[in-house]
Amino acid sequence: MNNAVIFLNGDKTDVSRVKNIIDENTLIIGCDGGTKHLLSLGFVPHVVIGDMDSLTKEIKSKLKNRKVKFIAYPTKKDNTDAELALLYAIKKGCKEVILTGILGTRIDHMLATIFMLSQPRFSTASIRIIEGNQDIYVVRKKITLTGKKGDTVSLLPLNCNADGVVTKNLTYTLQGETLRGYTTRGISNVMTKNKAQISLKKGTLLVVHTQQ
Repeated sequence: MNNAVIFLNGDKTDVSRVKNIIDENTLIIGCDGGTKHLLSLGFVPHVVIGDMDSLTKEIKSKLKNRKVKFIAYPTKKDNTDAELALLYAIKKGCKEVILTGILGTRIDHMLATIFMLSQPRFSTASIRIIEGNQDIYVVRKKITLTGKKGDTVSLLPLNCNADGVVTKNLTYTLQGETLRGYTTRGISNVMTKNKAQISLKKGTLLVVHTQQ
């Protein structure tokens, strides 16, 4: 399987759009309690990963009857369930990984998940978050966005500066410029056509595409 979808346990999430992406070649991973989100869409996971502290007995029993694989970790560990699930997908050779179910009342979990995506060990895969009407991409070189004129696009440097940023078909154009880490300059750009291009020479960008 070349692609994977990981369902996280956000309690304010909208995972509905992911249903149109999953097919018979998709590795479906339930991240502990996030398994309930994929079940709500009518899917059965290939594997459930985590410390199982937020997975109900009812769901566990149901999935064990379906011969679903469980990979359990102790509650006291150095990695979040989301990181363990992402590592599993990378080790399985997935070249595209989608995370969903990220939004919730645990802002610490949400931020930690986003920050970890910039780690070099995850650079072998194309990583995207799908959440409601937003697609969030981790971009190390370049990306072409497909949407509509008027869609909002925000560029956020992860960890450090993003150098040599070039944009095309966005209202506020960048031509080889630096977006500095921990600043807000890249927020709320706007697509002027149905496709927009973004590239950079150094660093990592979080590109947030909000569809109309």
